[in-house]
Amino acid sequence: MSLNEALDGRALIPVYVTKKAPCTANCPAGTDVRLFIKLASEKKFADAYQTIYQSNPFPSTCGRVCPHFCQQNCNRAELDQCLNIGAIERFLGDYGLKTSIKSHKIRFNEKIAVIGSGPAGLTAALRLREEGYRTTVYEALPRAGGMMRVGIPQFRLPQDILDREINMIVQQGVEIILNKKVTIKEIEKDYSVIIVATGSHMAITMGIPNENLTLEGIRFLHDFKMNNNRQNINKGDKVAVIGGGNTAIDVARTILRLGGEPTIYYRRTRNEMPAVPHEVEEARAEGVKLKYLTAPVKIEKDENGSLVAWIIKMKIGKADQSGRRRPIPVKGSEKPIKVDKIITAIGQKYDHFVSSGLGIQPRQGKIDFPCQVPVFCGGDMAGGGTVTEAVGSGNEVAREVIAFLGGKPFIGKNKDEDIVSPEDLNYVYYLRSSSHINPFKQIADLHNDLSEVVEGLSAEEVVDEAQRCLHCGDCYKCGNCFIRCPEATIYLDQDKCLQIDYEHCKGCGICFQECPCSAIKLKSE
Repeated sequence: MSLNEALDGRALIPVYVTKKAPCTANCPAGTDVRLFIKLASEKKFADAYQTIYQSNPFPSTCGRVCPHFCQQNCNRAELDQCLNIGAIERFLGDYGLKTSIKSHKIRFNEKIAVIGSGPAGLTAALRLREEGYRTTVYEALPRAGGMMRVGIPQFRLPQDILDREINMIVQQGVEIILNKKVTIKEIEKDYSVIIVATGSHMAITMGIPNENLTLEGIRFLHDFKMNNNRQNINKGDKVAVIGGGNTAIDVARTILRLGGEPTIYYRRTRNEMPAVPHEVEEARAEGVKLKYLTAPVKIEKDENGSLVAWIIKMKIGKADQSGRRRPIPVKGSEKPIKVDKIITAIGQKYDHFVSSGLGIQPRQGKIDFPCQVPVFCGGDMAGGGTVTEAVGSGNEVAREVIAFLGGKPFIGKNKDEDIVSPEDLNYVYYLRSSSHINPFKQIADLHNDLSEVVEGLSAEEVVDEAQRCLHCGDCYKCGNCFIRCPEATIYLDQDKCLQIDYEHCKGCGICFQECPCSAIKLKSE
C-alpha cells in the first residue's frame, strides 16, 4: 500500500523497530557489530570488548587479519567512506587483553575432545567450557593457534598478541595438549563427543611436470615461523610465487623480508584475485610484482642447475562454478623464466590422518563417521577460509553439540532477516566525514624486518571513527520524528524513549520518511 493511501483513514501506522544492520548481518562470527561500535563511540571500551568477546575470542587478531566483511558492507560507503570497523575492533581487542579472566565451573559429566587448536577449535572449546563441559583440545604442533600461528606472518599478526588471546582461553578452563597428533579412533573411548577442526594445512598441487622442484607456500610459511627455516633464500634471489590468494601474498611479502625479489604469477585478472584487496595493495607498496593472466605449464632445470619455469599466457572465458571467469591458455604463448626458487600457493586441503585414512566428508556440524561417539566438524575444512569464518564455525558447532547433548533440536541461523540497505536510509541528515585510516609503516629496507607494518588508532581516533556510524536500523534518538510530526503525537516517556500516541496519530507517514536510520516502519493497523 502506498503512503498516499495511508493518508485516508489511517490504513497504516508508524512503529518503532530495530532492524539488523548490514555490518552485523555480514559478520561470520555473529558479532553484534553495531552495538560494539555504539559502545565505543560512548567510550565504554570494556562493555564494547565484552560485546565482541561473546561471539569472538580473537578480536585483537581479527582486528588485524580479518577481511572485515562488516566493513565491506557498511552503508556509510554510499555517503563518503565506510567505517574503519577493523581498526575499532583491533583497539578494543588490545584493550581487552588486560581483562581479568576466571575459569568456568564444570556442570556436566560429558567430556568433549576437539582435534585442532585453530580459531574454530579453540572457539568451540571455549563456548562448551562456558556452558559447563570439560573440553580438551589436541594440537599436533608445539604451539597452539592453527593457521593463525603458522600461516599468518609476524608482520601482520605479532605472536605475543595471539599468545595472550589463547592464554585467556586456557585461563577459562580449556585444556590444550600440544605435540599430540591424534586420530578420531585413538581417542573415541575417552570422550562423549569429538569435534574435528584440523583446518586445511595440506597444499593442493598443480599437476605439472617437475612440480617436485617447487616449495609449498603453506609449508614455507610454517617452516619459517616455527623453525626460522629460510629455505636458503638469499638477498637478490628471484622467486616466482604461483597463486592469487592470501597465502600467495603472505609468501611474497615474507620473501621480501628474506631479501628475495618475489613475483606473483596469477592465472586470472586482478578482479578475480581472491586475496584481500588491502593486503594486495600493501604488497604492491612494499615492492611485490604481480603478473596477471599467467600460469606455469612445466618446470625444468638448466645446465647450471637454475630453475626454469615455462609460463603460458591466459585469457578470460566464461564464469565457472566459483563465479569467477575461467582462465583459458593461449596456445603457443609459452615463455621460459629463470628463477632461484618457485613457491606454489594455489589452495589447501585437510589432512586425512585424523580419520585414519577412512576419509571424512567435511561439512559444518554433525557428520557421518564410523565411531563410538558422535563426531562433529568445523573450521576451514568445513568451509570458509578466514579466521573470522572459522570463529563463526566454532560458535555454530558448539551450539549444535550443546543442543545434541541436551536432547534438543538444533536450530541454525535465521538468514531471512530485515537488513537495512542504502535505499532505506535518509542520507540528507548525515554530515560527510573522512574515515580514520590505519597508518601503514613505510620501511626503507624490509630485509630481516618482521615488525608489524600496520599501526592501530588512538583512543580518541577510535571514538571519533565510531561516532561516524549511521546507526542503521537502530533508533539513536535524533529527534527528527518528534520535530517533524505535524500532529505532535510523538513524545518521550519517563525512560526518555520515543513513543507514539496512536489515539491522535493520523498515519501520515512523515516520521517514517524523515527517519535517517530506518528505525520506523509502516504497518497495517
